[in-house]
Amino acid sequence: MKFFFRIPVYVYALRMGRFFGKQFLLLQHIGRSSNKIRKTVLEVVDVVDGAPIVISGFGSKSDWLLNMKKNPSVIIQWGDRRFNSFPIWLKADEVTDILNKYQLKHKFLVLVYEKMFNINLNKKSEYPLCKFPILYSGTSTK
Repeated sequence: MKFFFRIPVYVYALRMGRFFGKQFLLLQHIGRSSNKIRKTVLEVVDVVDGAPIVISGFGSKSDWLLNMKKNPSVIIQWGDRRFNSFPIWLKADEVTDILNKYQLKHKFLVLVYEKMFNINLNKKSEYPLCKFPILYSGTSTK
């Protein structure tokens, strides 16, 4: 199962991440214990002020989330753009608004996620959301 979840990382490594469009992004972060570069593909649940917002679908104990709390400087690859950023953690009311909108727009996908991963997106406070502002936009990945 772990290999299945790593496939999108390999797609980005082959410089084909643009095929995911703006629905997913590649987060490059530093491991909190190892200090090694780690890469995680995350779903973009919304865009605010041109910045992608992602959800921690496995709650506040996701490795990428814990890594960013220790080392907040990250590199984002989103569509054909690559840029430096850092997480801005959203407040409870913002999380509720964004997840309500996401649930309405992606009803079937939410059902699949809830069954497949045994999660309940109605418990919105359990799922941190963060926004990645664009600090420096490097060259296109094309």
